[in-house]
Amino acid sequence: SVANGKITQLDLMGFMSGDLSQLFELPAGPIAFSLGAEYRRETLRYDLDDLTQEGYAFYNAIPSFESPSFASKEVYGEIFVPLLADQPFFENLSLRGNARLADYKGATGSVWAYGGEAVWSPVQDITLRGTYARSVRAPNLSELYSAVGQNFAPGFSDPCSERNLATGSATRVANCNAAGRPAGYDYVYISSLEILSGGNEGLNEETADSYTAGVILQPRWIPGLSVSVDYFNIDIKDVITTIGLQDILSRCAAGNAALCARVERDAGGNIVRIVSSYTNLAQYKTDGIDLEA
Repeated sequence: SVANGKITQLDLMGFMSGDLSQLFELPAGPIAFSLGAEYRRETLRYDLDDLTQEGYAFYNAIPSFESPSFASKEVYGEIFVPLLADQPFFENLSLRGNARLADYKGATGSVWAYGGEAVWSPVQDITLRGTYARSVRAPNLSELYSAVGQNFAPGFSDPCSERNLATGSATRVANCNAAGRPAGYDYVYISSLEILSGGNEGLNEETADSYTAGVILQPRWIPGLSVSVDYFNIDIKDVITTIGLQDILSRCAAGNAALCARVERDAGGNIVRIVSSYTNLAQYKTDGIDLEA
């Protein structure tokens, strides 16, 4: 089996930075800034030999893949505001903010990412800091455009089989009937089931909100010691993922018509194949504490 692929990325960037010291200064110094723009263009191609594409190498046909180009145009800015310094209870007080507007080719379109940080040192030995950030991730070329390919999944149970009808919700029988289950259907799958999976050009971006709050301790009486403790909380929505075979069947039996459309059954009710493409479905949450010394 022979495969070859090629990925290209063109990245053009430019920025300017400086401060406003020629106009005015705050008690802790001048306001500093940075402004910039970026253009990115990516391509992706993956080709396999004819026998592999026809399914003779590993019993499942793997198609070649050549996607449209992926491009983004972005502008961004950052500002640093030093409010106070060398004052009682304000050894340092500063703010930082940033924002980026990105225009992506495809369904994502124009999206904002932005964030801010506040830093306060009441004395030289103690620094308190907090941040907030809104982040985005646009779908990549494979998630958007990969061709539908064949695979096989073992070890699953059809919730619409007669023996499983009583184990679900009160509406499982009606939902399974609506999905094409004939009367008396009670098939037990002992072999792998065919799956078709691929990209989804309708994908939107993932978005994340993250918060951190922490303290840095640098006691002058212990030279060289620095201890930081930070709490973080991250919540990512519309995570791009694929849905597992068993999940598709279970959610279809629970009444999810969109997922039922991915299940193909024959006249006898047996499942012929399931289509599993990328979708904005999952949500990831995490929080914790970082300790560094």
